[in-house]
Amino acid sequence: GIKLQSSNNNNISNNDIYVQGDSVELVTDSYNNIVINNNLTSTGSSSEGIRFSGAGSNNATNNAVNSGSDGIFFTSSSNNVATNNNVTGGTVGTLGSGLLLTNAFNNTLTNNIFQGTIEAGVTIDSSSANNTLTNNNISSNVTYTIEDTSGDTVNYIIYNNSFGEIRWLDNGTGSFLRNLTLNATNSQVLGLGTTIEIGNNSAALNTSAFILGNINSSANITLHNLTTSRVDEIRKLSTYSTNSTEISSNGTNCLGTTCTNLSYVNNTLIFNTTSFSSFTTFIDNQAPEINNISNDTITTTSVVISWNISESGNGSINYGTTTTLGTVVSNSSNVTSYNFSITGLTAGTQYFYNITSCDVYNNCNTSGPLDFTTTAAPVTPPSSSSSSSGGSGGSLFVPVCKTDSDCLDNLFCQGNDIYRYSPLCENPGTATASCTLESEASLVQSCSVGCVLGSCVLGPVQDVDTTPPISGSSCPPRSFLEAGECVCSPGNILSSNGCYPRDNNQRLKTIEELYGEHSVPTAFNTVFSSGAFGAAGCLAINQNGVIEIPSDVYQRALTFTTDQENFDYLYSQENDELSFFLMFKNILHNSCVELQIDQAPATLVGDVFQVGPLDGTDYFIRQAFKVTCPELQNALDQNLAKISMKTTECP
Repeated sequence: GIKLQSSNNNNISNNDIYVQGDSVELVTDSYNNIVINNNLTSTGSSSEGIRFSGAGSNNATNNAVNSGSDGIFFTSSSNNVATNNNVTGGTVGTLGSGLLLTNAFNNTLTNNIFQGTIEAGVTIDSSSANNTLTNNNISSNVTYTIEDTSGDTVNYIIYNNSFGEIRWLDNGTGSFLRNLTLNATNSQVLGLGTTIEIGNNSAALNTSAFILGNINSSANITLHNLTTSRVDEIRKLSTYSTNSTEISSNGTNCLGTTCTNLSYVNNTLIFNTTSFSSFTTFIDNQAPEINNISNDTITTTSVVISWNISESGNGSINYGTTTTLGTVVSNSSNVTSYNFSITGLTAGTQYFYNITSCDVYNNCNTSGPLDFTTTAAPVTPPSSSSSSSGGSGGSLFVPVCKTDSDCLDNLFCQGNDIYRYSPLCENPGTATASCTLESEASLVQSCSVGCVLGSCVLGPVQDVDTTPPISGSSCPPRSFLEAGECVCSPGNILSSNGCYPRDNNQRLKTIEELYGEHSVPTAFNTVFSSGAFGAAGCLAINQNGVIEIPSDVYQRALTFTTDQENFDYLYSQENDELSFFLMFKNILHNSCVELQIDQAPATLVGDVFQVGPLDGTDYFIRQAFKVTCPELQNALDQNLAKISMKTTECP
């Protein structure tokens, strides 16, 4: 072939060489020579395709080499470069690698194909060091893919492309770079696109392709051209995959365990891994789920609110006495469970709150508004003398309330704690609730409590008359429009809920209480919602011809005259208006009812109205009119008010 000895700056190119010996040989201080674009065939069992012996800084590029022994042989040579050569070694005889490095240093071999038919694809021996193999496809038909017997020296192996790079690291004795020996199964090729993949946002090594060697060890991996502003996780999949979507979906975050993020600058990620598989980057845009919210621990001035989140993150509560909230407490700890203690609250007060938790990537989730009510402040029970049977007026014992249940918590009857009583509240949330002694065989006493204009009022203790009615049934709750009569004993008043004690301080009752929860005619509820009866009114319930006025409003009575015997009526206040509601039975068809307040300087609305059949019966329900409370109050104060009603045939 061609042999240069102690010769420099020569160019050996575009030759077809077929010999029994070495095709191209550069020996003994030959430097800066170029061997390029040659077809080299060496048929001898001990012949090399390209042999650099004692030569340095030479370049072998784009050569096709087929050699009986070693394809390219660098011995006692340094700083040489071999690029884009297609080399097959060991085609004749029993010896020969694709590449043999013996006592070789600082040589660079890039983008070559090295195939060994008798021995390894690449053999490194005799203390060769600091040689760099980049993007080479290496294989062997018989033995090792790479055989490294150089001892505890470091040689480098790198694979890269426009998407990124895999560079194995030297982490001391026993590392892959100190012993590159490697055996691939079924003559598989060590190279890009075969057992190594670097793609768009992915890097992978098929570790299952190798049965011998330390290739599954520490490496530095670079991924270029990423399109995100940050990298939250590096997902690692234990199996070999070249699909970044599959790796992201099925992999787990290796940061903090086997991976270390070194930098992410200009859309390039550099990280280290202690072991191999398949890798991709991941952006966490999923906010944590908030579960198991609890505010069970409530006192007069504090509450403990707890919740769990589906991943580690911080937590905060925004709370206030309205849904606009306004006060924030927070905890920056990255945990999955929270217990917030909020203090300095006001007793008997409803609070609203939102819960917010954010993960370490600032993905946030908010739950709410939720609410809780602090426990009402404890009070001293009224003395038995102030709650005696038939007592007048109510006793103020809780300064602030929003609902009747706030008051029930501190209800006392005749000085006895509420827990000795059984609440009997047909309509929770209305103005008044009542209790009776559990210890008595019969219900002999009752008292009521309610939230009236923001204050809890304890009503008088009342004797319940259990004397049977003079005639008729026992007066169970019934619809007003039901047929049948029921007469109560003296001192009691007949209502649609049965008999109850007469009391001039009797509170306003709702339609449901008067006429039975399940029997209020739909038309009646359509005209006037039960919400109109939930507050202390200008007037109260009228029964048997007398309008009863709450003691904290007026100590007056209003005369009512009518030519109809079979009717009930109800007066109530809503927004400073007095509302009249009339209920008739057995009234003639096509009858008109006139209702007026005599001598009262009130403006009457709809003072004449016509009634007609309702639901195919002879029963009629209509609204009469409204007058304003201030005007009626003036008439009452002057003893001028009188209500009259008469029925006539409609014109």
